[in-house]
Amino acid sequence: MKLPHAFRSLRSQLVLSYMLISVLVLSAGTYYVYSFMLNQIRAQNERLLLQQFQQVDHNVHGVVSEVDRLSNLFWVDEQIQYLLQNISDKRNVDFVNYQNLLQNRIETFIFNYNYIHSIYLTAEQQGVVGGNAGQTLVQTEEEWVRLFFKSDAYLRSQREFPKLIVQGNVKESYYNPYKTGPNDATLVSMLRGVRSIYEPRTSGTLIFNIDERYLASMYASDLRPEDGDMFIADKDGVIVSSNNKEKIGSASPFVPQKEGAPAYGSRDEKGGSVQTVYYKLQDADWYILKEVPLGLYADQIYKMQRAVALFFYRQPPHHVRALLRLASQDHEPAAGAVGQNEGHEPGGAGRHLRPRA
Repeated sequence: MKLPHAFRSLRSQLVLSYMLISVLVLSAGTYYVYSFMLNQIRAQNERLLLQQFQQVDHNVHGVVSEVDRLSNLFWVDEQIQYLLQNISDKRNVDFVNYQNLLQNRIETFIFNYNYIHSIYLTAEQQGVVGGNAGQTLVQTEEEWVRLFFKSDAYLRSQREFPKLIVQGNVKESYYNPYKTGPNDATLVSMLRGVRSIYEPRTSGTLIFNIDERYLASMYASDLRPEDGDMFIADKDGVIVSSNNKEKIGSASPFVPQKEGAPAYGSRDEKGGSVQTVYYKLQDADWYILKEVPLGLYADQIYKMQRAVALFFYRQPPHHVRALLRLASQDHEPAAGAVGQNEGHEPGGAGRHLRPRA
């Protein structure tokens, strides 16, 4: 196949070749800039979020440690010990008789430590009594009692006594059936087995509840919706706290524990459009995760690609002119050679022909 007449000249072919090479180099250059910038952004996100995650970890650990201390103070209280001793004696304890006693102790603790949402005390197969600063109730429903004393959190609190067990994604209506709809807050329950100091075995479970919103305030107060979601997930990948309340109770898109991931790192999700950075917290086998929409940085990447494109755009005139000059020199015969040929006869080298008169 012959080239069109316009592209048969050396000048045209050189220009066309240069332009094709420029397009290839420009494409490779912009792709390299995109990949380089994206990797730099990912690394920067990891560095910045590591500092934030470490601060959140410190704050969460501080709350868990403080609740651990307060719950120990609560169950060794003289009046609470009296109640626990009666429970351990297997007497037919009527929790209603202890409502006022517990109400006074609960009010004192919540007044002094306002991040505590509510406090409850359970006894073997007898239900639960407790509440918040404004309301105390007794929960003795048979089905609730049956399910609670078979729950993983309760069994762990007894098995791992005196360790504090942290359980997220608990609705307030679980303890108080009168809380429904928008009044049904999400809680983080911290349980521990308790006993009379005169008994070798546990006789009840003490539960301190923290409002999930207090936990979220440690990391989500300055977070804008367009910055992506940040949340805490438990070992099973269930979201227990989030800046996006609709996500609480749903499954995390990434579960580091199940995939053998390290304590800190990141990975791409949703086809590479979202970077998920994660960090393992000290308590409860929880991870904190942040979803970073990489589209937020598209403007930065575009500016770099534009700078590369402008660089190539400004170079062609200079190089094309040089190529055209080179092509012109190769195409035009030398002036001296033309003059010599006009003044010599073939075969008569060195003889000068005189014109006839």
